[in-house]
Amino acid sequence: MGAKKEFLVHLPSAKEGLKIALSRRNKKPVVLADISDNPLSCGSGDTTELLRMMLRNKVDQALFGGLYDPESIKRCQEAGEGKTVELELGGKVTPEFGLPIRVEAKVITLSDGVFYNSGPFNQHLKVDLKATAHIVVDKLDIVLIGRPMSANDPEMFRHLGIDPTKKKILALKVKNHFRAAFDPLIEEVIYVDAPGVSTNNLTTLEYKNIIRPIWPLDNAIYLEGE
Repeated sequence: MGAKKEFLVHLPSAKEGLKIALSRRNKKPVVLADISDNPLSCGSGDTTELLRMMLRNKVDQALFGGLYDPESIKRCQEAGEGKTVELELGGKVTPEFGLPIRVEAKVITLSDGVFYNSGPFNQHLKVDLKATAHIVVDKLDIVLIGRPMSANDPEMFRHLGIDPTKKKILALKVKNHFRAAFDPLIEEVIYVDAPGVSTNNLTTLEYKNIIRPIWPLDNAIYLEGE
């Protein structure tokens, strides 16, 4: 197999990653990086497994975002700031990676979704998320966005009045670019496979038109042949 095995990476699941994050006692936030649904890696930005785990564990002092869900944003806009609304969060584009989560949410802030990156990555770039909504479910802050976008700059949250440095856990749909802006603000990054279409674990995806065996889907066969 040679160096091939060095490219195989095992990441904790959403449940495992959250357990690790909750065990930390850091002064700065811990990031749970949901890399398997990173929009810049072709993720839909709307998978729900990590969000489901956080709500199930009633995680507070935490922020989740941005979750691509224009349908829920519209419901929030119709209800208005300060109102409570029933939503079905996420799970609309790729429900095979997590069905929508039915919640009762309080609408905190609504925005047109336009902001400018603080950098250093793409500094001063104008970003248009096609509307955003800051909602709270139980004690969890959630940012809904109107187009899939990696949370690579803290202005995604600051433009809604959210200071990410005040949270203990930041659950972000990101992979690598976000670290330029977030590393000075955080204590640690825990990469998780939540899962999604941009997962590193290719064995979790469904294939129809490939010749088998093929590495690494049939890793055991190749190991036996060495």
